[in-house]
Amino acid sequence: MERATQTFASDVQQLVGIRTFVRSACERAWGAGHEEIAHLELALAEAAANVMLHAYEGEAGRPIEVLVEAGPEEVRVWLYHEGRDFDPAAVAPPVFDGSRESGFGMYLIKQAVEEAAFFSDDNGRRVVRLVKKRRPAQPAGGTMQTEVEQVGDVTVVAINAQELDAGNDQDFRQVLAPVLKDCRKLVVDLGRVQFVDSRGCGAILSCLKQVRSNGGDLKLCCITKFVRSTFNLMRFHRLCDLLDTREEAVQAFQQAT
Repeated sequence: MERATQTFASDVQQLVGIRTFVRSACERAWGAGHEEIAHLELALAEAAANVMLHAYEGEAGRPIEVLVEAGPEEVRVWLYHEGRDFDPAAVAPPVFDGSRESGFGMYLIKQAVEEAAFFSDDNGRRVVRLVKKRRPAQPAGGTMQTEVEQVGDVTVVAINAQELDAGNDQDFRQVLAPVLKDCRKLVVDLGRVQFVDSRGCGAILSCLKQVRSNGGDLKLCCITKFVRSTFNLMRFHRLCDLLDTREEAVQAFQQAT
């Protein structure tokens, strides 16, 4: 367990230092190159900026104590401050129509980490706690790892693999077979997939065929840059909707009903 604490001043120029401090602890525990660390940094930067600009109302030089505990399975970060209280429930949901230039911080925090809590400690200090879990390693040659979530009548499947190719497309088909049996509204989250080949594309198309035979449809979301370029070559945008986020994909189904 890596454990470290440091106090920073409430100055936006300190945001890089806060991120670097936490990243270093994470890398000592997990090693470098983990996408989860980047996600934690994003949430941390948003939370620390909110403390500086809103809790402290832009007042420079106020203390922000940062405590990080990095274990083998998860990282926990606490931000302690003496500023105003914060109620995340009072934050209006973000608007993605280009009409607003701010108000996205809480949304990004919730998307980036598994837990974001706001409370006061026994000493009266305000506390922000962030928890980021480490993604299990994909076993070499093992069964395709997926997460299935039901959002109303929409089934969301997240692929927990960096590749969807000739090496695991059959695993993918087998794992999805029971999910697709009666599914009419399917969202496939590709946020962790960094590479897809023709066999992987074929596996996704098999899902599309099955869902449409059930009288439904499929939407893809969270598509990484390289995978999107492959989908463009395959003209996937002519076959199904490609959405940026899970929420947009689910909402597209809900709006259609």
